[in-house]
Amino acid sequence: MLENLQLYICEHFKADTEAILSSDNYTDVIVSYFPARCIRPIPAEKQLESLSLFDKTDDDKLFCACSCLTIPDKAFLHNKNIKKLHLPNCSQMFAPQGVINQLIKDGAYIITPGWLEKWKVWVNFWGDKEQARQMLSESVTKLVLLDTGVDKNCIINLKDFSTYINLPFETIPIGLEYYQLYLENEILKWRLKKKNDVEYNHDLSRRIVQSDYAMALDLMGNLTRAGKENELAKRIIDVFVMLFAAQKVHYLAVANSNDVRLWSFPVETEDNETKERLLKFTQSLALTESGKGFCMTIGKQLNPESSFELFESDWNKMSNLYGSEMVLEQKKPWWKFW
Repeated sequence: MLENLQLYICEHFKADTEAILSSDNYTDVIVSYFPARCIRPIPAEKQLESLSLFDKTDDDKLFCACSCLTIPDKAFLHNKNIKKLHLPNCSQMFAPQGVINQLIKDGAYIITPGWLEKWKVWVNFWGDKEQARQMLSESVTKLVLLDTGVDKNCIINLKDFSTYINLPFETIPIGLEYYQLYLENEILKWRLKKKNDVEYNHDLSRRIVQSDYAMALDLMGNLTRAGKENELAKRIIDVFVMLFAAQKVHYLAVANSNDVRLWSFPVETEDNETKERLLKFTQSLALTESGKGFCMTIGKQLNPESSFELFESDWNKMSNLYGSEMVLEQKKPWWKFW
């Protein structure tokens, strides 16, 4: 289960984002900031596929995007299994869509403190002063700053930009509440999904155990109906294979020193070496040398009536499902069940 949510947000909104997510309420959220892409065409070095920041984590990933997201960018995010949160305009992270659309309809050029901090960088891409003024005058009648309160110099920057571009300006003190709701909505949805996934996995594990127990009881019920020793031995092996996912099992039955019988799964064998090894084993329960199986006896410890040896079991799975615990005593592995 992935423990953290990795957010990717434009560098323009770094101060706003850090002001919100710096509290202890968001310790499971990690934020990376991708370079602003407010120019067309987007330079090759700013294309998402050129950025290494997407390879730094295996956490769940969410990319907060807007109109700067190109078709190749969308394909890149899809191939990287990164969920994209797409808005027509990045300003809609800070105010309702209806408000933003009305401002644009009224001729507003909407800006935020992060963009305004580097306005001189962006206007250079528009040409000289006269070209920039002509470009904006075609569709813009005023500048509108969505003031989130994170930059104390934003009003000074706004006045300088307004003078340069020769357009009036106004300020809307929106604060961070709407942007916080925007981020928290996605964070809480991710947390809920993670919680539901954990509960589903726990429920699935519980059902697997219940199913295994039911099958084991059914198989053990069949033991009493086994008419012959050979049939009984095979049914006993079936129980161990089912419960412990063993890839190989040996079952040794000892009536006396002259009557020793060996059954094996998946292939029957009369391996004398295996018989000798199991006859010498007198402990109640111990791991095999590989640590991927175990051996146990039934009957008196010094004179057992039968022995089982299982190999290549999925112990991690069995430990999680059945609550078994491995402990070490004198550097020898033992299994303790309860």
